[in-house]
Amino acid sequence: MTTPSTPWSGLDAPSWQRLRGLLDQALALPAPQRQAWLDALPPDAGDLREPLQRLLTLSEDEASRLEALPAMGPPGPEPLAPGHLIGPYRLLRPLGQGGMAEVWLAEHRQLLQGRQVALKLPFAQAWRSGLPERFARERAILATLAHPNIARLYDAGVDEQGRPWLALELVQGQPLDLHCQQAELDVPARIGLMLQVMDAVAYAHASLVVHRDLKPGNILVSADGQVRLLDFGIARLLEDGVAEDSELTRELGRALTVPYAAPEQLSGGAIGTAADVYSLGVVLFELLSGTRPYRLDRGTRGELEQAVLHAEPRRASEAATPPALRRALRGDLDTILATALQKDPRQRYPSVDAFADDLRRHLQHLPLRARREPWWVLARKAVWRHRVASVAAAATTLAVLGGAGAAWWQAEEARAQRDAAVLARERADREAESARRAEHLAAAQADLSSFVLSDFAGRHADEEMVKQLDSALLMVRAQYRDDPGLRGALLLGVGEQFRWISEQGRANEVFDEAAPLLQQHGDAGALAQLMCIRAAMHAMAGDSDAAQALLKQAQALNPQQTAGQLTARAECLLEEALMARIVGQPGQAVALIGQALALQQRAGLSRREAHSEALNALARAQLEAGQFADAVRSTRRSIALLDDIGRANTPGLRNAWGVLASALREGGQARQAEAAHGGEGRFSAAEGSQPLPVRMELATTWLALGQWQRAATALEQLAGEALRQEAPGNARFSLVQAGRARLALGDVAAARRDLARAEVLVAAARQAGRPQARSVLMLAIDVALAEGQLDQAQALLDETQTLLQRTASTTPHVWSPWHRSRAVLAWRRGDLDQALQAAATALALAQRHVIDPQASVVVAEDLWLRARLRRASGDSSGAREDAHLARQHLEAAAGPAHPLIQVIDRF
Repeated sequence: MTTPSTPWSGLDAPSWQRLRGLLDQALALPAPQRQAWLDALPPDAGDLREPLQRLLTLSEDEASRLEALPAMGPPGPEPLAPGHLIGPYRLLRPLGQGGMAEVWLAEHRQLLQGRQVALKLPFAQAWRSGLPERFARERAILATLAHPNIARLYDAGVDEQGRPWLALELVQGQPLDLHCQQAELDVPARIGLMLQVMDAVAYAHASLVVHRDLKPGNILVSADGQVRLLDFGIARLLEDGVAEDSELTRELGRALTVPYAAPEQLSGGAIGTAADVYSLGVVLFELLSGTRPYRLDRGTRGELEQAVLHAEPRRASEAATPPALRRALRGDLDTILATALQKDPRQRYPSVDAFADDLRRHLQHLPLRARREPWWVLARKAVWRHRVASVAAAATTLAVLGGAGAAWWQAEEARAQRDAAVLARERADREAESARRAEHLAAAQADLSSFVLSDFAGRHADEEMVKQLDSALLMVRAQYRDDPGLRGALLLGVGEQFRWISEQGRANEVFDEAAPLLQQHGDAGALAQLMCIRAAMHAMAGDSDAAQALLKQAQALNPQQTAGQLTARAECLLEEALMARIVGQPGQAVALIGQALALQQRAGLSRREAHSEALNALARAQLEAGQFADAVRSTRRSIALLDDIGRANTPGLRNAWGVLASALREGGQARQAEAAHGGEGRFSAAEGSQPLPVRMELATTWLALGQWQRAATALEQLAGEALRQEAPGNARFSLVQAGRARLALGDVAAARRDLARAEVLVAAARQAGRPQARSVLMLAIDVALAEGQLDQAQALLDETQTLLQRTASTTPHVWSPWHRSRAVLAWRRGDLDQALQAAATALALAQRHVIDPQASVVVAEDLWLRARLRRASGDSSGAREDAHLARQHLEAAAGPAHPLIQVIDRF
């Protein structure tokens, strides 16, 4: 038996490369233009005309072999095999491959021991032809997406051979279509899975990302029925609703899967979110009917493209085979799918949310939005919703009446019921609209009250704010004494305001008053929100068991149906994210806040201050996760939103600028951070009326700028203020930063005093091994080194290592200062080899997370340490090079006045 030849059989490596490039050009053209393009090939490409013709006429099934093309060229410099190291990951075994990349099971070999990932690697030929740009794009896109139904990006980089790689969440599951077949899911269950997919795609669209390659193979379903969306490799960020192709895409051709591609993707038209609506329609059509929308005679790729561009898709009920299934698809589902599969993007559903809404309405036997349905359909649906009473009434009527008179009566009764159904529907629509208006009015009034209150807080000291809230309490108790449910909800809002100004004791008093009112008379969403708030407060106090118990109760209460319940669920997710941050899981917090943002958008809050606050929370979590550039983008979105909705003079805007400044500083950009602290000239963050965290972060930026005395004085004063406000977290932060400023000034005794005060605040956290103790331990190490207590420094290093291994598995950047201190200790003990190794590790970790690789205060400090170590080891040339680079970083990121620059100049 002979093996059938392929169109590229017998080609040498140069010819294969020419064939690959020409094929990409051909696939970028609409199908009708390809023959003319073939006929016009220049003479030097004549030897490739026949294999190109054969490749372009492969059947749909045979076309899948094209995906293997990138692997069939000349072998790469080093074939991948189990045990090979790619960046910090060790390959275990291959998981699969696609058109341009293969995926391996891998594990981190150093910092993330035990974590397995899906490592995505390009084939060598695709790599050389430009795939790194696609990988860089996928990395940038996935880094912005935090959703439970989207596979997470853990890490990305380039190995020693220049091969790009992505470390993705390892998703255990089956492709969507295979899962549905093997589980023998019915139609509602399949729709339920698609609703999960749509929720993820809608979230991506809200983040200005269009996927462009949705298909069952990119959608996995886990054993517990949870969907994970994969492969944003050809996604493009949206500008004004349209995804523009990159120059690389225009050169190499569009990477897409033709059976699921929208017409505009094949014709070269503008690609927006409507393309994903179309692809979801094809996926759903196939899931429900067992086949795809177009009937093909020859099954060639060209025929399929012509069908997508010009033929009308079949109705799902006609394409299905089993009679029962055809009946189930007839009507609503035919209409929904026909709307999603319109050729003209403007005639499809305007959004994935609208598509999903009609599917939910179908499941609830409600009229669709996609069409104006006749009265008899409305009446039939009304009867179905009340089918028990309707069947009983019909049975009684038929038992009493008979003959021609009964038939006439039934006809009249049917007409009367028709009219009643139409009137009932119209009345229900009016009532629903009235309820929506009332809900919007209440939300607008609450938003106005919040704005007035926040503006008041921005112009008055906290003492005045407390008086104002006390007056609000008296008013709520008096005015709503006869409405306990509403009184409980309003008390919840007042308690939140007390919490916002760090009056935790008063907040608890108000929450205690609100709790029984909400339990007996209130909305389930408000009660769930209160439970989530208290869960976070328990977590901050170190009682994780009580926090988790309250969180589970809250999740059981909130069904997420009305806009108010969606809002409450979003608030719960934000509190849950705060808990994740408290226990040292900022990556999990990023995912939870992503869900909260999506729920806020569904509830119509995307232009409210609450959405800005959620973006700030996302930025804080990204900051703690070492995603500094992402944190900058999130805060700039928050600031733009607040400017757009008229919140330009509120504390919320100043807080957003403060978070932006923190992200810039931690990302190495100290000078930009100082400008951001003042809103780039809008206000002064140093004013005493500013919230404590705003002034605290500004003083920390002074430390990064080398203004050590100014920072130390301000931070020690702020620590005292925080203690008076019963805000131990702020006090701890201020004392640690003050201690660092004292060490920079050479005042070791003052640093020891700041350390002693901070250690009291984290004694319980340190004993329990919680991440709050990390910064205090790191200061203790450096104080011990400054005092020459090397054995004590070693013991503290060991303690901190244990803490980091337990709590910092998803935040590798926090290891950088630990390695820096380890390098100093090894240097003091005379082990220069170990010191240089530790310094190099600290530098590599810092470089991985900085915003600008050419301008970073953090990188400068690590380079300066390595410069001194190199000089001590006799490497004068390397020492001068590191010192020169450190000076460049400092001048670019902190300005020429940084005192370390003068020290370097004397080096």
